[in-house]
Amino acid sequence: GRVLGTEADTAPGYSVIRAEVPATQLLRYAIDLRSLSSGSATFTREFSRYDPLPQNLVSEVLAN
Repeated sequence: GRVLGTEADTAPGYSVIRAEVPATQLLRYAIDLRSLSSGSATFTREFSRYDPLPQNLVSEVLAN
């Protein structure tokens, strides 16, 4: 993924992190985020765009 920016949240002590992350990288994200934050963090996601598949994954997809 790629972090696009951070900003202070309206709640004291919290930050908003904006990033672009491939959907395949988000499969376990909610579980990992809860674990890392002791259950206090949340996230939302929305579709941004399609990008070409990286070459190292093309052969993996074609093999299946």
